[in-house]
Amino acid sequence: MNGQKGGWIWASSDDPFSFSKTVQVDPKRKTMAEVAISHVYEYAQATITQIVSDSGVESPNKPIALRNGVSSVTFSLLVDDSGATVRWMCNFWS
Repeated sequence: MNGQKGGWIWASSDDPFSFSKTVQVDPKRKTMAEVAISHVYEYAQATITQIVSDSGVESPNKPIALRNGVSSVTFSLLVDDSGATVRWMCNFWS
């Protein structure tokens, strides 16, 4: 591994609510992106909603993705009558 970038997303709402964070990767790198829920009250879903790489623009809707030539990753958190905190990470392999 040649480096990392990471952070947190937090959301709370009595109604359905979604928050997204887009992370730029410069220069383009082989990247393993991951998102994990660290705390939840009632209901939450965290996913990688978009990744832009040498493969094009994809919507994996999974908690982990490994791609070559990544230029950006979008992480999303959905809550519904709930609150949650998630951790997102980009691990660089080139």
